[in-house]
Amino acid sequence: MNIHEHQAKALLAEYGVPVPRGNAAFSVDEAVAIAGDLGGPVYVVKAQIHAGGRGKAGGVKVVKSLDEVKDVAETLGVERDDTIEDLHSGKAKYSSIFNYPTLTWADIGAIGWLVDGAAIMNQVPLCRCSYGPYSRAMVRVCKEESFHQRQGYSIMLAMAKGTPEQKRMAQDAINRWWFPSLMMFGPHDTESSHSEQSMNWKIKRFSNDELRQRFLDMTVPQCELLGCEVPDPNLKFNEETGHYEMSPLDWDEFWGVVKGNGKCNRQRIRARKEAYEKGEWVREAAMEYADKKQKRREASKAA
Repeated sequence: MNIHEHQAKALLAEYGVPVPRGNAAFSVDEAVAIAGDLGGPVYVVKAQIHAGGRGKAGGVKVVKSLDEVKDVAETLGVERDDTIEDLHSGKAKYSSIFNYPTLTWADIGAIGWLVDGAAIMNQVPLCRCSYGPYSRAMVRVCKEESFHQRQGYSIMLAMAKGTPEQKRMAQDAINRWWFPSLMMFGPHDTESSHSEQSMNWKIKRFSNDELRQRFLDMTVPQCELLGCEVPDPNLKFNEETGHYEMSPLDWDEFWGVVKGNGKCNRQRIRARKEAYEKGEWVREAAMEYADKKQKRREASKAA
């Protein structure tokens, strides 16, 4: 992504491609004014950043009043140059799962099934959390994520029932994505910095370990249905508790990835920097076009 979403929409609109109504705001007051011009009853406020996964990171908010637009804009309203610098310098944090390599087509299926499946397990309870704007946004996010999860499992099912080589690819992808997906729920409850407070405020309804256990109990039978093996030699079902038990997770690996030392951390940042530098001319053209369009609009109003 070498340009921001609003710049891309401007270019698409110029060539007759239908795009949703909206505009870029460079201040909180501008955001409220633009929302007022658009009219309700629902507004989508999006952070404009050069990175994927902004919805999962809280960068897309769905609200139902101008007061909520103001609140969200104040939260998201960081200067674009600052967000880019934070990403390029390694200061900005994003999901650790994005720092693992995708090696074959089977990875696309495994990511949809496991990674998005873990995301859904985290997000569905948030649909009923105490913070209204967040809970309403999660309803829409979960609809999209559930499609990704079903698509991913469909891919895995097709490969598992395909040729021997395709099944080997499917198993290899599961082997590599199984434990990173389980780590997506975050550290153990006793080591989580914010879980207790979030639980007290009812923003978070279930703990990291509770959600991880739910995911494990749901996903193991799905893996068995594929005819594939769960890559955990210590996995067993506890008849007494009614839950699966697994090997301890490699938290050194988890924190290494979070701190920028994962398999693809540096490669990802290097690619982002290169894309930003090569896309400078595109951004300049988009901004020039947006400026001319704004001047024409103002001239039309004055006439």
